Amino acid sequence: MKEFLNITLVSMALAGCTNVPPIMPVDSNPSKALQFARAMDLRQITDAGDNYVIYNGMTDKDNIIPLKEPVRLNQKGTGNHGGVTADIAAGFATHTAFIPVLSVLTARAPAPIVDGMARVGSWNNMIATGNYQQIEPIVRKTLKSMHGYTPGPVCGDDKSVGSTLIKRPAQNGEWVSYEDVIPTLPSPPIAVDGKASFFLLSNCFFKYSSQADNVPFVKQMSVELGPSRAVFLPGSHEHPPIVFHNGETYYFNKQ
Repeated sequence: MKEFLNITLVSMALAGCTNVPPIMPVDSNPSKALQFARAMDLRQITDAGDNYVIYNGMTDKDNIIPLKEPVRLNQKGTGNHGGVTADIAAGFATHTAFIPVLSVLTARAPAPIVDGMARVGSWNNMIATGNYQQIEPIVRKTLKSMHGYTPGPVCGDDKSVGSTLIKRPAQNGEWVSYEDVIPTLPSPPIAVDGKASFFLLSNCFFKYSSQADNVPFVKQMSVELGPSRAVFLPGSHEHPPIVFHNGETYYFNKQ
């Protein structure tokens, strides 16, 4: 499908002068969830437990944008969706401590922060197109099962459910291929057979997976995706960030 050809660009470092990715954090006794996240090239999330960070919100037009300042769940005034709306209305500038995703499709609007976007990581011997062809129909079926799902501006049979990541900005702002980045990433806490590839999930998935009552559908999706893949689900005002692997649930709680 032509969605595969879309170049989705992940996480930009604002400093540095070499054509290499930002430095990967060194974690002390990371949870399994954080080990999966690092293996998925997520470099900002931490084992914050119930004090997790919410990076992005959704506008009434179903656009995902970074909150003016990423917030923690327990932060005063941001404990519900109304708090997100208020933060969005206050302005669209991202907090300088957090690095946004860039996409060729979001050049005119603030781009969402990558650690606040759901993704599927695959570790197998399949080429990217093969992974896409297996993941896409499973994600599409899962979305249609979710509570409240309604076709609209970002959801429907004619809408993309995600895209394969093929490049990311380097420290100097130039593009570096994931072919060069992936060998530098840590391994996930599972036996792997082959190199990694990543599938960034859509605005539609963000919209419905933010609901607590739809989390079980994401867990079941991880079973259908199989043991060589894992799903990262970012935190929302209804649930914490989670990693699902083959039906197992992992939270970002420090060991």
